[in-house]
Amino acid sequence: MHILSYRFLKLLLVFIPLWITSVAQSQEYNWQRFNEELSLTRGTFYTTDQYSEWLPQTDYCRLVKTKWGWDSCADIDAFVVYPTNSVDTLIIVKPDNSGYVKFDDWKSSDKDESIKQIEDELRKGVKQQSKSSGSNIQFLGWHTYPKLNEQNKFLYYATKLDWDGEIQLNVKASVFDRRGYVEFILVPVEANVSSSTIERMIVETLGLYKPSPNETYASFTTGDKVSEIGVLGVLATLAGVKWGKVAATGLVAIFLAFAKKGWILLLLPLFFLGRLFGRKKED
Repeated sequence: MHILSYRFLKLLLVFIPLWITSVAQSQEYNWQRFNEELSLTRGTFYTTDQYSEWLPQTDYCRLVKTKWGWDSCADIDAFVVYPTNSVDTLIIVKPDNSGYVKFDDWKSSDKDESIKQIEDELRKGVKQQSKSSGSNIQFLGWHTYPKLNEQNKFLYYATKLDWDGEIQLNVKASVFDRRGYVEFILVPVEANVSSSTIERMIVETLGLYKPSPNETYASFTTGDKVSEIGVLGVLATLAGVKWGKVAATGLVAIFLAFAKKGWILLLLPLFFLGRLFGRKKED
């Protein structure tokens, strides 16, 4: 017979009020199970996790506009909750079409200096967001240093932020393909995890996305458009900062991954309770 621990009882007492609100909130949206692959602009996404769900366009547009205050949902390709055990929320952005990205600049001797410049611009952007939002937001540096996985054609990073005393992880990644790349924004279940854990989480999640057969990175042929900015330019774009030929994309790029855990709990459907209890019983 399972005996509830004191720690679990404390968690339950904290969670129940959030869950009651979540029940009412979740009924506003038409959550869909992964009974088949989710068709996207240049690929598909599929997960076998029993708790994973996704929202149709009409619903995620209403969600991000009414709950997160966005002006537009036009850049979203998919909105998924719990794609894996370690990811609360995943937003897949509609593909970039700037062209095939060569990896040459990532092998240059001044790569780390370029990343430092991007970091400095990101730090400035967070400082500006802190002033604009009225919250005390501090950039604490790279939690997972930018890395290019050449074998799988992934670029990813995670930054650590202190938001009014609460640690937040800003996790972004891209999958390179024939015409550019697809951006992924991930909100982890836990912020207090190691960099290696974040890397495994990213690789696991991105592995659920499959580019269309003729749109893979290896499908590039002579005559296809080639990007002018390279991998470092893509990194700057993901970070939403001005660097070299990359124009600043505004603070929205940073804000996307700033969703606090409390906001997410109020939007999750009923399966979250089952996942929470299931985990605790297995501990």
